[in-house]
Amino acid sequence: MRYARRADASVVGRVWGRLLELEFIDRSVALAAKAFVSFFPLLIAFASVLPVQGRDEMLRVIATRLGVSGAAFDVVRQAFASPDVTRTATGFVGVVVGVAYAVSFTTALQRVYLRSWRRPPGGGLRNRGRGLLWLTTVLGLLTFLSLLRSVAGEVGSWVLGLPASTGAVVVDRAHPVAR
Repeated sequence: MRYARRADASVVGRVWGRLLELEFIDRSVALAAKAFVSFFPLLIAFASVLPVQGRDEMLRVIATRLGVSGAAFDVVRQAFASPDVTRTATGFVGVVVGVAYAVSFTTALQRVYLRSWRRPPGGGLRNRGRGLLWLTTVLGLLTFLSLLRSVAGEVGSWVLGLPASTGAVVVDRAHPVAR
């Protein structure tokens, strides 16, 4: 019993206890599922309005970051291949539903952050607006960085994109989620 108390009082024990308090595995799986069914389809629809270079770069970044290759990469490439088909299949109602689902992802992510930092829970229409603002900012930043990488190359996009990314984080931190 003494060793268990000592282990619980250690840094590793406190971190583990905090992770269990947050239900980190359940929350991770739920966020991944929400991202898969809401954010990625919206990303595909958004890519259909980008220029070819931006769409190709977004496809490359998604495939690289997620480790998609082989037959799975062919399926992902088909999703990004035909912007006309994507725009036709999506339509106005599809975009509205996609945005609503993506905002539900951002609000779920916000709840995890609030709970992680032991902040009071947010709520209401104001936080939905923040979720929409966050989503718009992320899509704009992804577009900017994709186009920048296609124009400036890998190294140039790091040099020029770092200030833009830092600026987005600073603006985000200047307007905290829960006040």
